[in-house]
Amino acid sequence: MNPVNAEPQDPEQGQRAALRALAHPLRLRILRAAAAEPVSAAALARSLEVSQALASHHVRRLVDAGLLRLVETRPHRGGRERFYESTLGRHISLPGDKNANDELEALARVYLANAQSALTRRTPGTSALFAGDERQMTSTQWEQLRSRVIDALADAEEGPDDAAIRVSITVALFEVDEQ
Repeated sequence: MNPVNAEPQDPEQGQRAALRALAHPLRLRILRAAAAEPVSAAALARSLEVSQALASHHVRRLVDAGLLRLVETRPHRGGRERFYESTLGRHISLPGDKNANDELEALARVYLANAQSALTRRTPGTSALFAGDERQMTSTQWEQLRSRVIDALADAEEGPDDAAIRVSITVALFEVDEQ
């Protein structure tokens, strides 16, 4: 079942399962790698510096949640090596679910922890941008903003240029209750 790209029997249950699967830092790293190109658990283990058993475990959890899909199987040393790609692309954009607040909060904690970790590796003396705000806007403006952010992230895809700089990007956009 793919809670993002297919119609599950219970969409809210599928959505919560996907959010639970995402709420682990290693799984987010796996999804990022699988969004760039198809990857195997063995290749993930090497690049993420974890055991193959641990990488395989997290790959299975992501497959079960519909966040990774098998795209290729190749013979390898008398066995088969399976290659997976992300079903989400380079960003996570999920439809609303009123009952998924715990899962969304867990996912937000993982993203914040990743941002804090990246901040400790910030190149000294370089610029940084932090923005936090709440605004009133129409639903059309909201959809246009989401679209522009997604387009900007797509425009900032990693390139092969050796002179490119590495940056950390963490973005969270969501509606809030009036209070």
